[in-house]
Amino acid sequence: ATATPLDPTMLHTVAITIASPNLIGFDQDQTLRVPCDVAFDGALLANSACRKKGGSGSYQSVSGKPSFSIKLDEYVPGQKLGGLDKIILDNAVSDPTLMNEHLAYEVFRRAGIPAHRTSFAEVSLNGEAKGIYVVVEPVDREFLRDRFGVGGDTGNLYESSGEYFHAPLIER
Repeated sequence: ATATPLDPTMLHTVAITIASPNLIGFDQDQTLRVPCDVAFDGALLANSACRKKGGSGSYQSVSGKPSFSIKLDEYVPGQKLGGLDKIILDNAVSDPTLMNEHLAYEVFRRAGIPAHRTSFAEVSLNGEAKGIYVVVEPVDREFLRDRFGVGGDTGNLYESSGEYFHAPLIER
């Protein structure tokens, strides 16, 4: 049986395979989800969908260490891994210790504040080792339902595209 993908007591293995014709679009368009196969700790999740993630400072091409957003049920309705239909693989290139995100979320959880669960994985893309990544639970309806109960997953959920909200500047 596959351990939960968010078990931080083990180093998971994730092998992503993207067909060559899809790799160029995947590399050039950060919003494009392309078909992929994912093997997580040996469990094959065929016909998943991948897109690159990352903001300024963490964006990498496929020749480097890109971050991934993997939607497991894009083409196979109901396909999940440890109860998750989506996982994030954060390249953590701005954190050489790979611990900042994991420890911050742990502190929040211990303080009773809803926060992502995380773990770690060795990731490869098309057979090429990409390094160790932080596996991050996405904030989605499943996250909200888990943290806030039935009905806690209704309403709007917003995600910033890297822009920060701020008050307009006042000219003097």
